[in-house]
Amino acid sequence: MTHISAEFMMMIYDLRIDNSFCLRSQSLSLLSDLSSNHTVIVFDNRGVGNTTTGNKPFSILQFANDTAGLLDALKIQKADVLGYSLGS
Repeated sequence: MTHISAEFMMMIYDLRIDNSFCLRSQSLSLLSDLSSNHTVIVFDNRGVGNTTTGNKPFSILQFANDTAGLLDALKIQKADVLGYSLGS
């Protein structure tokens, strides 16, 4: 069992999955469990859902920088991360 310590939980999904995945029944139970102890942050990766793609090809570094930028914009210094597929 993994010890979860941060106030925030960042959920990162695969490139083919947008944040509407969280509204499906199998994900609602997980979100409910996580949100009992955390503020859960779910976002779409660049090029997924209603996001824009930018001018450069996608890279793991670009996704990591996007995620770090989101945390900075939200003024969050520490978050646990739950990744799925590419997000893991």
